[in-house]
Amino acid sequence: MRKTFIAAAALCVLVLSAPAVPAQTAETEKAQDIRRLLEITHAVESGLAGVREGIVMARRTMPQMPERFWQELEKEAEKEFRTEGFLSEMAAIYDKHLSGEDIKALIAFYQTPTGQKAIKILPQILSESGAIGARRGEQMGLRVAERLRAEGVAPFAHPPQSTPPPVTTPPARRRPKS
Repeated sequence: MRKTFIAAAALCVLVLSAPAVPAQTAETEKAQDIRRLLEITHAVESGLAGVREGIVMARRTMPQMPERFWQELEKEAEKEFRTEGFLSEMAAIYDKHLSGEDIKALIAFYQTPTGQKAIKILPQILSESGAIGARRGEQMGLRVAERLRAEGVAPFAHPPQSTPPPVTTPPARRRPKS
């Protein structure tokens, strides 16, 4: 009987001295802070703006696609970026790379006038930077293709086409007669 009482008392001491689920509370707090950061920085709207820019660029490279395709694609992106699944995936990235303190510091920064300015202008900076990168990438590709052509190497197995080549099926093989 006395051994049971001592074991129960020891168990009570252990349970009462253990922290009251701090890791779970910290994770919950961090997750809430990440959601707040995503809201403050308009992450969903920024993502959608990037998709819209991508659609504009894709339209130029794929003029054969009907207008309805692009409209439906934009509608689909609008729905997809506003799902809980998308937000959870975004939050997981922030959780992986930033500590709870980092998240709190970013929230504090984005609530300052400079942070608010950054939220407004960063999408434009990224857009303009992306355009520079795309232009330079295209120029590099053309220079390399020209150099290879001068060396007698065809840079393309088939010259680029504005419409994809038709899909053809190879002829059926004949079975040899036995």
